[in-house]
Amino acid sequence: TLPVIRALQDGHYGPRLRRLIARRRLGTADLALVREALEVTGAITYAYRVAAAHLATARRHLEAMPDSYCRKMLFDLTDDVLDRQK
Repeated sequence: TLPVIRALQDGHYGPRLRRLIARRRLGTADLALVREALEVTGAITYAYRVAAAHLATARRHLEAMPDSYCRKMLFDLTDDVLDRQK
């Protein structure tokens, strides 16, 4: 996922995460390290910003469509996508 890809770019956590990914089996301590890496590197915040930018683009495209039930549903969906993660 995008947060993991972002965390892999970090000089401290990247190599550690690569080793975990190569093992393919994660224990509780490994998962704690992954969570820490995602939080400390700002990877989750980064992914939200990228998603918000894509949603803003989608909304701009929707604004060009004629008003309809489907358009409203798609607008509502863009609102719900980020909110469901909170």
